[in-house]
Amino acid sequence: MPDASTEVPEERRDAVAGSLQESDLALIEALQRSPRAPWSQIGPALGVDATSAARRWHRLVAQGLAWLTAYPSASTTSFAYVDVRCRPNTVDDVTRHLCALPQVLSVEEVTGDFDLFVTVAAPTPAALAALVRRDLPTAPGVEATAIHLGLRLYQEGSGWRMRALDRQQRSLLAPQQQPPRRSPTAATADAALIAALGRDGRRSHQELARDLGVSEATVRRRVQRLMETRSVHFRCDFAQRAAGWPLAATYRLDLPAHQLTAAARTLGLMPEVRLCSAVSGTANFLVIAWLRTTEDVTGFEAHMCEQLPDLRVRDRTVTLVTAKRMGRLLDPHGRAVGHVPWGNPGTTP
Repeated sequence: MPDASTEVPEERRDAVAGSLQESDLALIEALQRSPRAPWSQIGPALGVDATSAARRWHRLVAQGLAWLTAYPSASTTSFAYVDVRCRPNTVDDVTRHLCALPQVLSVEEVTGDFDLFVTVAAPTPAALAALVRRDLPTAPGVEATAIHLGLRLYQEGSGWRMRALDRQQRSLLAPQQQPPRRSPTAATADAALIAALGRDGRRSHQELARDLGVSEATVRRRVQRLMETRSVHFRCDFAQRAAGWPLAATYRLDLPAHQLTAAARTLGLMPEVRLCSAVSGTANFLVIAWLRTTEDVTGFEAHMCEQLPDLRVRDRTVTLVTAKRMGRLLDPHGRAVGHVPWGNPGTTP
C-alpha cells in the first residue's frame, strides 16, 4: 500500500503551475550532487541563505514536483527488466497491482508489442527468480512476460544530472572523492534503514533513530557506512514533464560484448541518457533516454549510431505514462503522490 505520510493532498497538486523554474532546477541538481549536505552548504552554492533553500525544497516536495529517495545499489541486489503484455482492458488493473508490490521499482505504460515496462529487484537471485517466474506471470490480467536479467548496470538515474549549475557552484558542492570501501555483508538492520531513507533521503539522523528504535550515533554510523561502501544510492528526482523532458524512450541495442564498457562511457556523456545496462537476451544492451520532443526519438537514435558504428538497434519504445519510478507513485503529470518502500514485505519500519 502507498505510504500515506508521503501522499500529496489533491488540492495542493491541482494548484501546481506545471513547470519548474530555473532556481528549482538548480536546487534539484545541488541535491543530486550532495543529497544529504546541510542547507548551510546548499544555500550558499545557490546564492541564497540556508533557510530560503530549505523552504524552496519543502515547497517542491509538498507539490510533488521533486523528491529525494534512497535504495540499495545494484551491487547488493539482483535486478531485471520485464516486459508485460496485459489482457484486453486490464492495463489499469495490472498497473495498480504491480505498483503496490515493493519489489517492483518502476512501472511504465509503453508503446510496442508489450503494454508495460517494469523494473524489479530482489535481495537475492532466488528471490528475483520467484518474482519474475512465479509472481509476475500469474498476476491477474497478465497475459505474457519477457524477462531481461540485468547483468551490469553502468549508469542509472542516481548518476544523472540536471546540468543547471555552473562550474563554481558545482565546486562548492563536490564531495571529496574517495575510493569505495569494500561492501560488507548487508545486515537486516540496513534494509530497514534504507527503507526509511527511501521515504525521504534527507531525513535527519534523529528522525531515523526514533523510527528505528536505535541510538542516533548508531544511525549516523550505519548511514556513513552505507555511503562509503556505495551500498545505497541517493536519488533526487522530479516531475519529468515539469522540468522540460516530457518523453522517455527505451532502446534495445545489440553490441559486441567487448565494446559494452566503452559504449557505456560514450553514451554516459550524452545529457539525454538516464540508464545504460547490459542485459540478457537477443539485445544485450538497454538504454533509456529522456527527450524533449517526439522528433528527438529518432534523432537521438541516429546520434547513438553515429557515435557507435557497431551498434544495432533491435527495438525502441516510448513511455506513455510512468505510474511508478523507483518506489514513488506518480500521477498522470509525473508528480509524486505516494511511496511504496522497496524490499520484501515486513522489512520496513
